Order: sequence, then C-alpha cells, then structure tokens
Amino acid sequence: MDWLILSGGEPLAEKKLLYAILDRVQERYGRTTQVMLQTNGDPLTGAILDKLIAKGVTRFDIASIDRYHKHAGARLEKLAALFDSRA
Repeated sequence: MDWLILSGGEPLAEKKLLYAILDRVQERYGRTTQVMLQTNGDPLTGAILDKLIAKGVTRFDIASIDRYHKHAGARLEKLAALFDSRA
C-alpha cells in the first residue's frame, strides 16, 4: 500500500483510536506507506502534531477553513504557524 488517507468526521475526535490505527499501520507497513490525515484543525495542538508526525503521518489536509466553518477561518494563521514551526 503506497498511500493511506484518514478522514472522518473528525479523526482527532477519537485520538486514542487514531493513535492505535497509526501504530498498526507502522507495524504492518513501516515507513513505506505515506499517511495523510484530513482534519478541520480545531483540536490540533503542537503536542498532538508532534505525536502524529512521530506515529508516521506524512501529510495533513486541513479542511473546512472557510466562512461556513464555525471558526470561519480564524485559526488559519495559527495553523500555518504551527506547521511552519515543525518544518
């Protein structure tokens, strides 16, 4: 398997389950599978981002940062800075 995309609902709403899935993917495929996580970014913190990266997430897709989302894009700059700080 080359790619795995995890989306939802909101995958970060069930962090324990998400972490267990990521652990299992790493056990089975190692780092040969690219893992993408699609999230709205609301529950994302530096600690969570670090843990996801450590567990093999290689790409992030931040969805629902538009005027229809409850935060109406207010977190866009914070999320951009968070990702830039990990680059």
